[in-house]
Amino acid sequence: EDYEAFAATLKKALAEDRGTPSFAGIVALARTTLPQATPDKIAAGLRTHTVRTAQAEFDKTTRQVQAIVNQTPPVVPKIPDGAETYHYGYHPGAQKPDYDATNLIGTRESLKGEFINMDDAPGVFYRSADCEFNPQTKFFYLSRSLPKKKLSDAEYRELTRLYHLLGQQEKAVANAEPPPGAAERISADLAALRSQLDGYAMK
Repeated sequence: EDYEAFAATLKKALAEDRGTPSFAGIVALARTTLPQATPDKIAAGLRTHTVRTAQAEFDKTTRQVQAIVNQTPPVVPKIPDGAETYHYGYHPGAQKPDYDATNLIGTRESLKGEFINMDDAPGVFYRSADCEFNPQTKFFYLSRSLPKKKLSDAEYRELTRLYHLLGQQEKAVANAEPPPGAAERISADLAALRSQLDGYAMK
């Protein structure tokens, strides 16, 4: 699908591998592959590569968000007798967050009691003050069996920056288009390489 990289790699191989034992194999492979690179396939491959590149950037930012959101608070080894405890569990599903939000910390919810435990791990306790729930970050929860650490103001500022970036990257994926003239330029490069290979055949 990445015909631009294919053209650059082939051009480099023809220039640098001349006279090496692998050169004949490179030429044979190129002669088999180049005829398959029709203008329609080049244009389609370029569009696919452009979308995948934009999606990769979105996925990278998503992982950065997940790394912040999915931090867990420290476990309390033993809670005092008679301590106020609450059991928590997450409902299925999650709303897609507002990537343009400017006050993510404003939707944070504190947890009740002095200590909490999760439905899936009834014997493991955490300090409520170390935990939080936020409907604007639930979309990125990787585990529903662990509580989420109460994030700092600095972490929320970074989340806000990353959310805005996700919004931009989401639009970039939806509107991904190759640069104008790119398909024609790549087609011309591959046509030149085909001519170069024909020259080798004549020698």
